[in-house]
Amino acid sequence: MGSNTDESLLEETSVDDRAVESSLVLISAAGFGTLGVFGKLTSNLGMTVPTALGFRFVFGTLAFYFLLALNHLRERQVRGPVRKVASNKTSIFLKGRYLALAFGLGALGYTTMSGLFFWSVTFIPVGVAAVVLYTYPMLVVALSTFILREKITRYMTIALVLAFSGMILIAGFDVASASLKGVMMVLIAAIVYSAYIIICRAVLARVNAQVLTAYVLPSAAIAFLLYGLASNQLSIPKFPDGWILVGGLAVLGTAIPVFAFFGGLSRIGASRASILSTFEPVVTVLLGFTFLGGTSHLDDFSWWIVCASWRNHSSQEIEQAFARPD
Repeated sequence: MGSNTDESLLEETSVDDRAVESSLVLISAAGFGTLGVFGKLTSNLGMTVPTALGFRFVFGTLAFYFLLALNHLRERQVRGPVRKVASNKTSIFLKGRYLALAFGLGALGYTTMSGLFFWSVTFIPVGVAAVVLYTYPMLVVALSTFILREKITRYMTIALVLAFSGMILIAGFDVASASLKGVMMVLIAAIVYSAYIIICRAVLARVNAQVLTAYVLPSAAIAFLLYGLASNQLSIPKFPDGWILVGGLAVLGTAIPVFAFFGGLSRIGASRASILSTFEPVVTVLLGFTFLGGTSHLDDFSWWIVCASWRNHSSQEIEQAFARPD
């Protein structure tokens, strides 16, 4: 596991490929950035969290399988039939500990993180939830250093601090409106999500990213449906608006970003992916300001641009730092 470092990943990947993989993570972040707003809107409609997330993952699984089929057809047209090789990396059927890990990631990790985040936005503004949740990149960087042995340079540290600081400037942190219960929910969600990403990063060394996702999503769907039935909180959405929100959760907030995130994570590493993902709360705050009438510190937006520009200006140094001993 220790040999799967960001240095080796970046050495094997061209500059153009890294740009594509980084773009995938940014697309993923933008998609996940819609979740806070969808969560607030479903709550306003009176939809319970198990209902919203149960149907989210059911239809999200179907949408993901559809994207998977399209991608498979595209690859066959470009490359022709691919000779099957018996290995976890190419097989669509997982066995043993990898099967258990995939179901655990979905039914325990992803379910816990998603549920806590959705419950939290019923207590606190989406901007505050986004700020607290995005303590997770710092946790991922720390865990990646000690568990995955990924090399963390001073440039990555600067990039992480700047991205997080810029995000806070946009979101603001209105302590007066922040419920301690809601904040604690998101903080636990951040810890769970950090562990989820680290485990995913390790599993992806042996299992294809798309195959892993194909097990994670239905596992989360089953977990929420069972919890909803057991707690008597599962119901069918009664209004067209509810189904529209469920559709948005499934496609924009699940299938597309999950597909993109795993595609990027498998190549650029957990630490760098977590830094790029700080684009997510920016999307959350701006969507909240647009659709929920929340507050956004737009006067400070220029500060975020400065921070982002500094990080982008340092991107070449960051790449070089991965490829050389520091």
